[in-house]
Amino acid sequence: MTPRTGSLKALQNRKALETTLRLVKNLNFNCFGIGCSNKMTGDFTCATCGKEGGFRDKYPTVNCAPWRKSTSLCIPCVKLKNVEDQITPTHAFLRHLEAHRAALKPEVNASHDPFSSLLPTELASRILTLCIGRPSQIPGPNLAPLKVAAVSRRWRAVACSTASLWTFICLRPDTITDRYSYEIFLKRWLSRINNYVKLCESIIETLNEHSSRWASLSLKVPLHLVRLFKGGPTALHHLEKLSICPPAHLDNNRDANRLDLGSPLPSLKNVSVSGFRLRNIFVNWRNVTTVSISRMQINECLELLKSTQHLRECTLENISESDPGAEDPESPIVMEHLAKMDVNITAHFTFPFFDYLILPSLNSLIYCGREQPLDPLTSLILRSSCPIRALSVGEPQCYGHELDLYDLLWSVPTVEELGLHDIYLSDGFFELLARPITDREGSEEPNFLPLLAKFYVNPPSDPTGFSWTAVQRALEERILSKIAEGKQPLLRQVHFEMYVETDEDGYHIDVAALETFQRIVDSDVKFGISNAYGLHESTDVISYSRAYHEAKPLSNDT
Repeated sequence: MTPRTGSLKALQNRKALETTLRLVKNLNFNCFGIGCSNKMTGDFTCATCGKEGGFRDKYPTVNCAPWRKSTSLCIPCVKLKNVEDQITPTHAFLRHLEAHRAALKPEVNASHDPFSSLLPTELASRILTLCIGRPSQIPGPNLAPLKVAAVSRRWRAVACSTASLWTFICLRPDTITDRYSYEIFLKRWLSRINNYVKLCESIIETLNEHSSRWASLSLKVPLHLVRLFKGGPTALHHLEKLSICPPAHLDNNRDANRLDLGSPLPSLKNVSVSGFRLRNIFVNWRNVTTVSISRMQINECLELLKSTQHLRECTLENISESDPGAEDPESPIVMEHLAKMDVNITAHFTFPFFDYLILPSLNSLIYCGREQPLDPLTSLILRSSCPIRALSVGEPQCYGHELDLYDLLWSVPTVEELGLHDIYLSDGFFELLARPITDREGSEEPNFLPLLAKFYVNPPSDPTGFSWTAVQRALEERILSKIAEGKQPLLRQVHFEMYVETDEDGYHIDVAALETFQRIVDSDVKFGISNAYGLHESTDVISYSRAYHEAKPLSNDT
């Protein structure tokens, strides 16, 4: 290239650069037609508040390619820099406008809202209380007051002045990430009820001052905090329900904790306690009608039952062996009113609990025991002559008790609902069900479960101990034969929940049984068989068994 040619190209580039700069400087920028202008300076005028300029952020740096010898920017870089100089202040101005929009929205809501504009505060407060209603009995965040207060400033004023909206709060100290913000939030919340605001001990002290108005006390706190809940200066008159359920990961020494709500002792009706010594709970047990106990000792449970004369429902879960030297009851404990009992035993020891009880009114029994004999349960039923209508028995990992199960079921001819869980069943059980039910009085041969109407089976995950043919015969007698006679079927609801691996005995239903089961499905009887093992296209055993048999001829042809 000759010097003359190079000089000519340099001159052309310089003229092009000057032209570009002149065009860019003459650009005008209009902001969305709201009276805001900008001429390459980043200065806007806000039509809402009148603010001018000042909408500047740090402009991004535009660097040209490092290999170029010229120190000046190339034409594309100049264009990019000017565009960036416009974008950056525009973003800042948009944030300014968005702040105005956020402030104006509540004012628009207030202006357009007849609820807060036309109704007096007292009436608006009452309407909010009726619409929100009482909080759920399931502990959880009470967000309804916050949502109402977020509608507009007027709604917030009405909500904050309505104390009944803020009487329920769920405290979860284990979820706090910002202690300061949580304290501020809690103080504001409680300030809408009273002026006593502290955390933990001080909050509990404030609650204790109003203990005379408690109707239900539910404590899901570490056991060492339970002792802080006490009766206030006046006697407890309204407390009827008490629940103590400490978080499992925050549990501690249960012997060192106690609940003393003062004198006179509260007369409760519903008590649910987990992980507490009975001797450390100071309440009047005489009028309790419903009790749920978890992680107590057998002697404590018996002492509790002895103290509750009007108990109607009882749940005992994870009961442990008594301490050495604990005294057994001197005489049988007669529970005249106990109608429902749920006992879940997970300990590996002989459980003498039922030997001390007489329950003449028991009509619903749920029992689950691990490696526990069924004889004490049978003896309890025979000794009590109780009219049990609903019975559920579970014995996980327990074999060789089938004859004991038969004895138990022979002792409950009044049972209408039966559930058998994790219990090994053979064809012998279904052969008993297949026996005809005789209506003749004084018959020498008793009927096996003559009133059974609902039957639920959940056998162990091992290979099925019974055949579908035996089930077929039992259901034909209890259901199809009665329908054929124009009568109501004895069984009106049957469900099998299996856990059988592919190609094991019982995974598929044979053709003959399948036809019988389909006839039952087509009737008014609620009947189903599901398989919870693995991932199937269908957990309905009848459906995939039918598809299996329909596909077999095709498989053989290929």
